[in-house]
Amino acid sequence: MSALLSLASLSGTGCIVAEPPDYGPAQRSPIFMYNPHPNPWSVQVLSRLSTGNPPVSTIVPFGATVRSEDAGEQLVALRYLDYQHGAQFPISKLLAPATLEDERQIVFDIIPSRDFPLGGCHSITIMAMHLSSYNQDAGKFDGPPEDLAQESWIVSVDNVDGTFRVADCPLSTAEQ
Repeated sequence: MSALLSLASLSGTGCIVAEPPDYGPAQRSPIFMYNPHPNPWSVQVLSRLSTGNPPVSTIVPFGATVRSEDAGEQLVALRYLDYQHGAQFPISKLLAPATLEDERQIVFDIIPSRDFPLGGCHSITIMAMHLSSYNQDAGKFDGPPEDLAQESWIVSVDNVDGTFRVADCPLSTAEQ
């Protein structure tokens, strides 16, 4: 009898599951850029000299991870050299819309012999923004500040004689 009562009491319990809340349409979030590579807190040394037999130009990937709630809008990633914003059109990539949970990689290959015809200190900047914040006519960011994420690197590129002048490059805040 007690087993029957136990079974009856179990069958009488139940869960009430509420309807999921309606949050409305997705809203864009700021873009979060993190995990930059290589290390942006130290001067990166790049050689324009070709290596191997036959000679092959060195390719160095620069990039970061991004997350954002895009509400269906694409992200545009831009690569600038030497802070030439607007003076020359940057190399760009479009990233498909995603949610805040999705990690996306932005990577631009730097070829020192192609990208830096002169030795010395240079900068590489990667920016990410929603497409509506990108002024395509001017080739630059033209949106609210919270819609921009960026990372910059200082690079020392070898001179014609193969020497480097890393000491001439500005130090990052972490190195000072």
